[in-house]
Amino acid sequence: MNSELDLDITYGEYKAKLLISRMAVSLTKIVDGKAAISDTLTNSQTVKCLECEQEFRLGYSDGEWNRVKDWLAIAESAIRKDHKRKHEVASVGLEWRGLRRR
Repeated sequence: MNSELDLDITYGEYKAKLLISRMAVSLTKIVDGKAAISDTLTNSQTVKCLECEQEFRLGYSDGEWNRVKDWLAIAESAIRKDHKRKHEVASVGLEWRGLRRR
């Protein structure tokens, strides 16, 4: 499910290979018991806004199972930010920033 972009870069005499991978994860608002936007991600967990109890579906591909704990933390942060906008959008953007372990 992950989409990848494989690039060969040449700059003068220097050559490099760059692999860009897009992680398959989504965070979608749940309305009337169903995700507001459907996706093809096979795994999911429900995450609630701590301020108003709005529920969201964190969907992820099989390739992201080992990062679910980190994605949950990112999702909770994104939901807190989205609460300030009153959860008007159906899907909340998630961004992987390479979490630092403490």
